[in-house]
Amino acid sequence: MLAYKQRLGIKDMAKGSNDSGMEEVEFEAGNFEVAAEFLLKIGLIKKFSQEKKRTTWKKGPVSYDIDTWPKLEPYLEVEGPDWETVDAAIVELGIDLKDKKICSTTQIYELNGIHDKDFSIMTFKEFVKRT
Repeated sequence: MLAYKQRLGIKDMAKGSNDSGMEEVEFEAGNFEVAAEFLLKIGLIKKFSQEKKRTTWKKGPVSYDIDTWPKLEPYLEVEGPDWETVDAAIVELGIDLKDKKICSTTQIYELNGIHDKDFSIMTFKEFVKRT
């Protein structure tokens, strides 16, 4: 998948506040190497490489994704058209809403003591710090 993501209204998660969502545009690229070459050819530079594994389920307008990132325990991401729908889906799973976090993967890395922006490569095979 090739995705554009912009975090909207990010706030300090450490103080218990959340953000106001994410603007996303994504599509299936089909071939990683060709997509990477395309991005370089249109003038973008490679900032860092990051890998994840995702398993997705859908029920109605809700997507349930189990994301696995290097050096993190897998976690559940629930997305829907609005917060009420997401909250109802979380409750339906038997998860207490007080355990819900609205945050980015960068913030999850931070909660685990890892500053992902300190790395140039983050894959399941290699974790390379910026020089």
